Amino acid sequence: MIKYKAIISDFDGTLVGKTFEVSPIVKVAIGKFIKAGGIFTIATGKFFPGVVQNACRALNLSTPVITDGGAEILNPTSGEVLHAEYINDEDTQMLIQMLMDDTKIPFEVHKSGKIYTPNMELSKKFSYKKYYNLNETNFSDTGKVRLIITGMEKEADEFVEYKLKNQFPEVCFLRADNANSKGYDITSEKATKHLAILELLKILNLKSEEVAGVGDQYNDFPLFTAVGFKVAMGDAPEELKEFADLVVPTVDENGLVVLIEKILNEKI
Repeated sequence: MIKYKAIISDFDGTLVGKTFEVSPIVKVAIGKFIKAGGIFTIATGKFFPGVVQNACRALNLSTPVITDGGAEILNPTSGEVLHAEYINDEDTQMLIQMLMDDTKIPFEVHKSGKIYTPNMELSKKFSYKKYYNLNETNFSDTGKVRLIITGMEKEADEFVEYKLKNQFPEVCFLRADNANSKGYDITSEKATKHLAILELLKILNLKSEEVAGVGDQYNDFPLFTAVGFKVAMGDAPEELKEFADLVVPTVDENGLVVLIEKILNEKI
């Protein structure tokens, strides 16, 4: 019996690199882990349709996955939402209005499996995403608002710290950079990887100490605090690596394979 019955992996920079594709060697290793009785799943700040869904299909995952930073837990096969923590409708409306009136920071609104924006030029910059015009939707059931702050980090940090945080006490603002952009993920205060993982463990009937979690960025601290064994990728920030129980190679060096081999060979 393997010590860690489940692995919960971040997506960008952990399971996949810049191409958003699972490497063949990682795919084989995950298959071996599942065949040995393990459970593999994903906890990501991304929304499900698109690259996350493609990865789930490539891995034949049926275990529920955590998306939008913890706003939703869903069945990757059917797309059914099993658990959700959305931003309050009134807060969503006020937040979007402030972003449109007081700043030039581009942003996305994630809801109902779609990404909406008032700036359709983003579709040229992020061609792997399909954008819809913000005017085509309302403010209900919003899982996440993402600020894209690349090139304007100082302005965005000040805006979040001195205007948004004071205005929205029931909203979580988490700096979430990835290989393609720097940004902030804005969700309900109850929509974190930590709380979502605790809900997922109830669904899977697992204890935290039976689970290994893997990540590569600051927004994976909440993931680490919900699992029994913390694994940082080789290019993670030093603070995350210091907090981790194990550091494995980068995603380009197939770090997940190292973790899986250690679990299967009972070296951790």
